[in-house]
Amino acid sequence: VVCIVGVDMAGLLSYFMGQKDGGSKTHSSLEYFYEGISTSLFHVARSWSAPVVMLIRELPTGSSAEKCDVEIYELTEADIESDTVSFYNPHRKAPILILPDGKTLTEVGAIFNYLLLKYDKKYSLHPDPEDMDAYLVYQELFHYALSTLSPLISTNIVARAIEAAEAGPRAGHKEAVERAIDEWQQIVGPKLELFLSKYNGNWMLGEKISPIDILLALPLVQAMEFGLLSDFPTLQEYVKLITRLPSYREAFEGVKAETREFKTAGLEEVLTEAAVKWMVEQKQGTR
Repeated sequence: VVCIVGVDMAGLLSYFMGQKDGGSKTHSSLEYFYEGISTSLFHVARSWSAPVVMLIRELPTGSSAEKCDVEIYELTEADIESDTVSFYNPHRKAPILILPDGKTLTEVGAIFNYLLLKYDKKYSLHPDPEDMDAYLVYQELFHYALSTLSPLISTNIVARAIEAAEAGPRAGHKEAVERAIDEWQQIVGPKLELFLSKYNGNWMLGEKISPIDILLALPLVQAMEFGLLSDFPTLQEYVKLITRLPSYREAFEGVKAETREFKTAGLEEVLTEAAVKWMVEQKQGTR
């Protein structure tokens, strides 16, 4: 189920499904307000929107593939703090994917699944669910990257930031970091190296890149920066392989191909005037 983040659904329905001219509906969806807008991704470099950009660049191309028409916009720090971003994602974070009919996705896993369902129908990038064994491995690693690795890295980042702000570690923060480090060294590192050796390829699922490698990019690059991969040379080489990809350099480092420069307009410039007006009224409670 796709929902519109931050919207009073009862008010929205009463507004859009209002009766007029003997009971005829005025506007039955958000399409009226988003008329002419293509699918738009709002992105911040080196955030969790970066893997989404990577995925878009790695999606299959050619005559047999549906063309990915997602427009990518870079958010600035001012954009992140704006009421517009808060309207679409109260956490004020990227990614934000807005579809032509106004539906909005802000969770990385949901955005990945949407893009793969729409643009990888031939299963060139991810396994076909008909191959249940391969698909289960894929699903396990997909959720492992988002639900296990990401929180472990966040523990390190938050605890170390607190230590720096307080000019010295406190026992609780130090213990949290030590537990996360131990988990990386005893469980995460060996598990990921086992996967790399199991499928006898350069990538997690074999000889070609998959969404798993893209999802692992952010936590593993951060882990390497923290020195958590020092005992895992195979993982170090794997991370280097990822970071050499043009899609990685574009998404994480802002190195863009001439034909693929990001649009720099903020959210307000992308939405129609009517959509912005409705958003402001919704925020102010006048609708």
